[in-house]
Amino acid sequence: MLQDLLQKLYTIDHIPTYPAVKNKISHLIAEFDVKDREKAEDLSRHISYDPSLALELLKTANSEAFGFRNKISSIDDALLIMDKDLIKLVIGQHPEVPEVGVYTKNKNEFLRLLKHSVEVQSFLQSILVALPEDIITDPAAKRELVTASVVHDIGLFFMLIYFPDYYYEMIMEIREEKTVQKKQKDKFFPEHSLLSAILCEHWHLPESIIKTVSFHHNPWLADEDCRLGSELLYLADSISNSFYELYYNENDVYSIEEHIVMRQYVLDILEKIQIDAVKIAEIRIYASMITDKFLSDIGL
Repeated sequence: MLQDLLQKLYTIDHIPTYPAVKNKISHLIAEFDVKDREKAEDLSRHISYDPSLALELLKTANSEAFGFRNKISSIDDALLIMDKDLIKLVIGQHPEVPEVGVYTKNKNEFLRLLKHSVEVQSFLQSILVALPEDIITDPAAKRELVTASVVHDIGLFFMLIYFPDYYYEMIMEIREEKTVQKKQKDKFFPEHSLLSAILCEHWHLPESIIKTVSFHHNPWLADEDCRLGSELLYLADSISNSFYELYYNENDVYSIEEHIVMRQYVLDILEKIQIDAVKIAEIRIYASMITDKFLSDIGL
C-alpha cells in the first residue's frame, strides 16, 4: 500500500474539490477586482476554505511560468500576481468529486473534513490575532502559518478520494481501538500529516509550510525553526478535535490516556503563548460562526 500511495502522490495533478464550493468561488471570480479590497478578500477567504483549490492556486503561482525567486506562500499573494483570466482558468479547469457512484457514500465524510479544515483555519487566524506582539513579529510568518492550516489535512482528502477503502479501514480501526497515534504510526504508515507534507513539497510550497504541516500532530519533534508554528497548528487542530475539553467523552476516538496527554500539551502551549481559557472560548464561538457561514454560503 505504501508504494501505491507514494506513486499516486507523485503522479496526480489535482485533488478534486467539492462542486458547491467551486460554484461559489466561480461566482466570486466573476465579480473579482483586485482593486476592490472587499471583493478580493472575499474571494481569497473562500478559496482558502477549500484545501484542494487553495493548493492548486499556490501550485500555479509557484510554477516555473512565474519564476519568482521567493515562494508564494499565501492565497492573497497568489491573487495579486495572477490576472483574473488565469484565476478563472485555474479554478474552472479544476476537477470536482462526482456527485454519483462511489462518492455518494463518501459525501458526509468529505464534508466533515472540509468543515474541520475551515474550523482549524479560523481557530489559527484568531489565535494569531490574540498573540502578544512579541511572539511572532514577522507578518510573512503569520501568513505562512495560515496557509499551513489551510492545507494541513490535504493528505486525508487525498486518501478519501483515491484510496477510500484504506481511508475507512484506518478510521474504523482507530474508532474501535480508541488509539490514534499508535495506529497511524504502526499500521497506517505514512501518516496523513506526512502525506500532506509530501503534496505540499511536490507542488512547490515554501519549506516552512511543509515542515509545519509535517509536524502538526507531533510538534515536539519539530526543529526549533518551525516548532512554534507546528505548536500553534497543533493547538488549533486540538481545539477543533476537543482535546482542550476538561471532560473525556467515551465516544471519542482517542483513549483516555491519549486525551489526558494531549490536553496537557495544549495547556502548556497556551501558557507559552499567554492565551487563557476565556480567550479560547471566545475564539471557539467566533470560529463556529465563520464555519457555519461558509457552509451556508455553499448551500449546506
